[in-house]
Amino acid sequence: MTDLQKQQITQMREQGRTYSEISESLSIAVGTIKAFCSRKAPKASAVPVPVVQATITEGRCKRCGEPLINTPGASAENLLFFLMSEKILAGA
Repeated sequence: MTDLQKQQITQMREQGRTYSEISESLSIAVGTIKAFCSRKAPKASAVPVPVVQATITEGRCKRCGEPLINTPGASAENLLFFLMSEKILAGA
């Protein structure tokens, strides 16, 4: 694959074109285009992800203040135990 084709693939992907459309347009196998795009994609480790510590106080998120809601399938006893253990740990 030439440097010009690599540029064209990059531009077409930025325009939202599919692998198949690019393949037909440039007469390159779809697998080759997918492989190039996956290698060219930025690695997850290259982008720093901010770490936000979210803890709870009295059933509310410390970060945003929204009330914590027990989701379906989660045990109410587990939520209560977690809330109580946070109180105990916070007081220690």
